[in-house]
Amino acid sequence: MSRVTLALALLALVAAVFAAPQKAKEAESEGSSSILDNFDLDSVLNNSRVLKNYVKCTLGTGPCTAEGREMKSKCSESFQLI
Repeated sequence: MSRVTLALALLALVAAVFAAPQKAKEAESEGSSSILDNFDLDSVLNNSRVLKNYVKCTLGTGPCTAEGREMKSKCSESFQLI
């Protein structure tokens, strides 16, 4: 996969994660925090190895970090709202 394709895939993933602001507001009002609160997107986009790992995690073709699992979970929630 080219770096541009991976970057676009990750950006789409991140957009989907944050597409449901209502759930985020509910979580904030309950005092819960997300592992993604301190997620550094720039560092992922600037590191092709890490970017590939996140894309593989999202596609289910590779292992996931805690952040990757959280993103997949948020994406599922966001797509259910659509």
